[in-house]
Order: sequence, then structure tokens, then C-alpha cells
Amino acid sequence: MNDDLQAAWIRNATPNEHHARLAILVGRWHAAAQFWMAPDQPPINSDGQCVNTPILGARWISTHYTCDFMGSPYEGTGVIGFDNITGEYVGNWMDSMSTQMQLHRGKPGPDPARIEMRGKAIDAMGVEGVSRNVTTIHAPDHHTYEMFRACPGQPEFRTGIIEYRRIR
Repeated sequence: MNDDLQAAWIRNATPNEHHARLAILVGRWHAAAQFWMAPDQPPINSDGQCVNTPILGARWISTHYTCDFMGSPYEGTGVIGFDNITGEYVGNWMDSMSTQMQLHRGKPGPDPARIEMRGKAIDAMGVEGVSRNVTTIHAPDHHTYEMFRACPGQPEFRTGIIEYRRIR
């Protein structure tokens, strides 16, 4: 391996300030959530728990989320990290209400406490739209996760917000 290639591998494999920002999310969290099935419908409330664990040398954060949703147990899992090569936050999500894996990407913005990613979202009826997810870190023990969706010919609306408080 030539020296330039080896230096590039080392540089791209080394965690940086974006990985440090994600490390704030590590831990056990109480999750108070509200979800909207349509913009004109009242929210569905749900309380749950989330455990975020660093993996692969703290390059990634693995998430495991559980709650009771509409009278049924719900479980979700995903991974979020920062890709040094593309300069983007990247994440995936899978859960017990679907067989699809959602993929999201987003460049860092001017506010280091805010991580915004976009992806494709297909609902249960097969309608494809655009999803946008925003994580806002308010304090080391408090962050929110907002979900938005836009379908063709319709304005974007917030489909959910989860308020996370660290469990000590």
C-alpha cells in the first residue's frame, strides 16, 4: 500500500468532532413521544425507553427503542454515524411495524447542536415521499428527535417528535 493511500485510510477511519457530537447521545433515555398519522389528526402519545450504545470504536451509535404504541409492543433499532469520506451524517432505521429499512443522510449545518438528515419514505399504502429527521441536542441530558414527511403534491408535515431525557 502506498503512503498516500495509507494516510487516506487512517484519516477517513479516525473519529472527529462529528463523532464526538454523536457520543452525547450514548446512554439510557426515557422517551416521551407524539405521532401524527395525518396533519389534521390529533397526536398519538407514547412513552418508551431508548438505549444508545457506541459501536466499532465509537464511530457509530447503535439505537434500541421500545415502547407501547397504539396498544401493541413496538421495537425499533438503527445506527447513526458520520461518514468522513462523504462528509455526511448517515443513519438507518428498522422497526417492528414495517419490513423496510429507512436510510437517511445529511451534511452538517451551521448549528452543531442540530443534525438534519433526509431520505425516502414509503408508507403502508405504498406512497413514496421524502422524510426529514432532525435531532436537536438541547443539553447533555436532553435531546429531541423530530420526523417530517412530504408526499407528492402535499406540503411537509411533522409526523412525530420524541423528547428524550437521560435515565440516571
